[in-house]
Amino acid sequence: MTKFSMKNRRGQSIVETLLAVSVAVIIIGALVNLAVIAVKESRSARDRIKAEKMAVEGIEAVRSIRDAGWTPIGVATSGPHYALSWSGDSWSISQNNDCEVTGIFKRCVDFANFGTGKRVVVNVFFGAPKPITLQTVLTDWQ
Repeated sequence: MTKFSMKNRRGQSIVETLLAVSVAVIIIGALVNLAVIAVKESRSARDRIKAEKMAVEGIEAVRSIRDAGWTPIGVATSGPHYALSWSGDSWSISQNNDCEVTGIFKRCVDFANFGTGKRVVVNVFFGAPKPITLQTVLTDWQ
């Protein structure tokens, strides 16, 4: 009777070991999956923050161009995209129907007449389902 009992205990030990290893593998797999998701979300948040900063910079650049003189803004037409460029000490816009591309970011500036001013819309595309969009209305205040 003692031998029979020892045989069952050995089989039971193998089943317990397999069960413990299976549970450990499932837990480790879940933790790895959680880490991968956290890294992906962190990158997404970083890209979104950069895109928001680029959109704000775009609005501020157009304001800077307006402050230097209304003409570049006043002659801007709706339809084609405009690109911003920094030339050492000042911003400029160019109508090339193509947006400014920096790495994974694509910044487009669009203008539309709005009363006596211009509506400025800056879109930054970066792989997210929706772009970051900021808009403002500028007038010839000088």
